[in-house]
Amino acid sequence: MLNFILFITIYGLINIYITSWFWRNLAENDIARPIVCLIIIALAIGFPIFYRSTGNSLLELTLVRISSLWIVIFIYLFLILLILDISSLLGYAPNKIYIIPIILIFISLIILTGWINARNPVLKEFELNIKTTQQLPQKTFTIAVFADTHLGRINSTVHLNKALNLVENHNLDAVFFLGDIIDDHTLIDTTEIKNSISKLSPKFGTWGILGNHEYISGKIQNSIDIIEKSGIKILRDDWTNLGDTILLIGRDEYSKHFYSSAKRKNLQEITESSNSNLPIIVLDHQPVNLKEAEEIQAILQLSGHTHNGQFWPINFIVAKMFENPHGLSTRGNTNYIVSAGTMTWGPPVRNTSRPEVILVKINFWSGE
Repeated sequence: MLNFILFITIYGLINIYITSWFWRNLAENDIARPIVCLIIIALAIGFPIFYRSTGNSLLELTLVRISSLWIVIFIYLFLILLILDISSLLGYAPNKIYIIPIILIFISLIILTGWINARNPVLKEFELNIKTTQQLPQKTFTIAVFADTHLGRINSTVHLNKALNLVENHNLDAVFFLGDIIDDHTLIDTTEIKNSISKLSPKFGTWGILGNHEYISGKIQNSIDIIEKSGIKILRDDWTNLGDTILLIGRDEYSKHFYSSAKRKNLQEITESSNSNLPIIVLDHQPVNLKEAEEIQAILQLSGHTHNGQFWPINFIVAKMFENPHGLSTRGNTNYIVSAGTMTWGPPVRNTSRPEVILVKINFWSGE
């Protein structure tokens, strides 16, 4: 709750600054002055309102999609206007007749290029060589990983299919969805999603975990029902045996206690309940407390959530918040892969990295 209050406070103050900048710098008798300021206020207030709404009419969909772009606009507008104000204090004041159109063109280019990037995911491949003394039924295990798809009114099955196509021709043992699978409970066609996912035909099934947006989007059981009807089996502080080759552990969302009175289980507790000595893969939406996976000697933890910031310069803040904000890292014998996300939250714009589907090939070799 404290983080939410802090976010709303900062968001509100920045929007007040942007509105006041245009009020101060547009001519007093210019009709554009009140119009621009009213548009800014409408966009600033509009996204939180429309994002939390559940309407799916053409008008409501248009409003939520347009207003979502304000998140990108206000970040860059704030930075540019702040630079201009600092320049003015230092004695250099650029001509406002030219600077405002230049600002609009610059931000439009950021949105256009970021949108093109966000709608064209790439395949990122990792190959891990794991030493084991066990006689496993399979010497290799191939996984396709999707993170932060945020399906709903902004990201549709059309965009999901584009990501699924990247791994459709691979011989997959399992498919994992790393939370924030859905963004709301509106415009989710579970049959269409299930049909799309089923074409991957993984040997040991399609598995998923919960993210913070499964809790934010409505009642958690409704989120689970939607996801499971879509063909994704949810592991919630639970485990499953994948072909006597992998012990898969799916953790509940780290921030669960913000949305309910319960806390998620300890990773050690889940592991002990399995009574298994198979190689362990952990699915945990947020890449926090990485030492826990190392302590149970997991071979791999897969996470998402960070989006690698999604927009510059948020990626620098994310890098300070997480030990591994994106990519591959290791602690002891445990590997950690953090996805930048297959899709986007809010505006379908991304400029800190490519949206990605991850393909992990694990090779087991004898340590005897």
